[in-house]
Amino acid sequence: KLDDSFMLLLAGNLEQAKKAGVEKAVQALQEVQKQAISILDESVTPELRLVRKLLREPNVDARNALITDAFKSKGTFILDDETESSAGSAVDAKKFVQTMSNLMKNFGNMEEGFQQNLKRIAAEAEEIAKDLYGYKEKDIKELQDEAFEKRTVSVWELEQMEMQSEMQGQDAPWENPRAAGFDDTGKRIV
Repeated sequence: KLDDSFMLLLAGNLEQAKKAGVEKAVQALQEVQKQAISILDESVTPELRLVRKLLREPNVDARNALITDAFKSKGTFILDDETESSAGSAVDAKKFVQTMSNLMKNFGNMEEGFQQNLKRIAAEAEEIAKDLYGYKEKDIKELQDEAFEKRTVSVWELEQMEMQSEMQGQDAPWENPRAAGFDDTGKRIV
């Protein structure tokens, strides 16, 4: 079974082989370590697997290539009804961000170097995601103009609708306590 004890024992043996200068043993143990890490990576979510790979990779360009490959869409496929559907990406960018956030939040007592690595990786991933998904930062004026152009509903308009409904003695559409398809007692209507 691959667990922390095995990995610690392997790391200790690898360190001893390096100190002793036994190159063949070092190479063999490094190969075993690489295989063990690969097996352990397969047992976690794709997002955490990517984080682990990025933490092990010292080269910025290689990290960026890993992130790009993971976030890039894997293409499209045609469904039975002749419509195209996206195959998605190897790693969901939103889940990746959540995983990074959870790591920083849940393991707050980690050493400073590790925290800096996580922050650096998060910044690199953010830049790549912005490029891949065509995101550009907008100021408040641009956001307001976009909302006006697309005619989205602002919170003030929602408040106005709610107040108007109350004045007419009605509930706002989102205040209906009864879910669609169910009667007043909560039984499903067939």
